[in-house]
Amino acid sequence: MDETTMSNRAVTNANPEEALELDVVITNVVCSFSVRCHLNLQNIALKGSNVEYRRENGMLTMRLRRPYTTASIWSSGRITCTGAISEMQAKVAARRYARILEHLGFPVRFQSFRVVNVLATCCMPWPIKIVNFSMHNREMASYEPELYPGVTYRMRNPKATLRIFSTGNITVTAASVNAVETAVQRIYPLVNEFRSVRLSSSKKTESDSGEELADATGNAALPGKIPISTVVDSTFVAATKSSPPIIDAADNICGNARRRATACWASKLDKKRPRYNEASSQATVQANNLASSISHSKNNQLSRKPAKHFKDLN
Repeated sequence: MDETTMSNRAVTNANPEEALELDVVITNVVCSFSVRCHLNLQNIALKGSNVEYRRENGMLTMRLRRPYTTASIWSSGRITCTGAISEMQAKVAARRYARILEHLGFPVRFQSFRVVNVLATCCMPWPIKIVNFSMHNREMASYEPELYPGVTYRMRNPKATLRIFSTGNITVTAASVNAVETAVQRIYPLVNEFRSVRLSSSKKTESDSGEELADATGNAALPGKIPISTVVDSTFVAATKSSPPIIDAADNICGNARRRATACWASKLDKKRPRYNEASSQATVQANNLASSISHSKNNQLSRKPAKHFKDLN
């Protein structure tokens, strides 16, 4: 099986008979190694190809086309390689960089190779209620909608960081491919509890709307269906007017976040400096032009007076 796309089978606790296959796509593998010798970066920049010497950072960037990777090279002999999509491809790219440096005349010894970081993505077949998920897993999950649109879940065993979005997309960062696979298998039952259903754009029938109304009001739902919060048609709104509105804690959190973001942007707009094309700035420019024209006319008058004086003497 190709390492770039792994097929993980996760089974829910509620229905063990139903199995779901998830495709985990590896997008980036970061590795590091050492060549055990001092590297003259300026010499590499002059003789090498596909290189970029950043003298202010004290490093050199080299790129390969096959495999398409980028290496950051330091004069101490430490090299970091990014852009590979598998551990084997990362090792091949690292050895090619070492061989290029050897052809440039450096006594290279390929040592201390290790995979530092693996970035992978997967998509759940349903959206996720990230607000409820973050409230239920407060110890390891953090959700700041003003800073980042997803939930940051830090898993301890295996050590991995997951970014969970409301669309169902999950980004996993771990130390190896096996750790990524294990993290996806362990996060699946946690997010499955907070799954939601995408509503179709077509109008629902009267019977379907009646079932959704029964689920929303807390009555017994039909067997085999999960009670979910759905939108009720306008024909059934009159039947629920007598019942008091139910406000969820998740709605309060989202509303408070929107209000704080609006207040923050309003304060930034108040403190923003006026642009050139605004009315206040145009008035300032006109006043400056008028002042400069007045000073220029005064200078001209002063320069003409000595000429008249000399004419009178003649």
